Amino acid sequence: MKSVTVALSDGSSNTMDDPKQSGGSLPVSPFHDPSRWTGENEHAFAIRDAYPLAEGHTLVVPKRAMGRTTQLTEEELLACFRLIEEVKTALIKESGADGFNVGVNENAAAGQTIAQLHFHVIPRFHGDIDDPVGGIRNIFPGRGNYLKSTKEG
Repeated sequence: MKSVTVALSDGSSNTMDDPKQSGGSLPVSPFHDPSRWTGENEHAFAIRDAYPLAEGHTLVVPKRAMGRTTQLTEEELLACFRLIEEVKTALIKESGADGFNVGVNENAAAGQTIAQLHFHVIPRFHGDIDDPVGGIRNIFPGRGNYLKSTKEG
């Protein structure tokens, strides 16, 4: 079976079976340390990001190891999104967040560095960047604010 090496958040690496070769089953990830969990439900847990983009940046991770959203059962998907909403509510109380970016990097082409499906919950605040228009579209430099090009055109 083909193996892949994945960079871990602590700077080390982990070699594991390629999820494409093993039918999508992954070994337990470095996220699966219950002492670091900030919340959980039956199918998912929350953990603070080791390299936060903003104060409170949290990851929601399915308890069952997998690499793709298509591998989630309906119950797991709902559990992840219920926990995302709980995390958002807690972050509003904790930090007064004005908004959130919620996203997933699925596979290396999308920037995933840990081979375990996880959702990013990133609190946002008015004024934290000059121009937030376009939100996640800003992953492609210069293409985030599609409204600006429409107004200019």
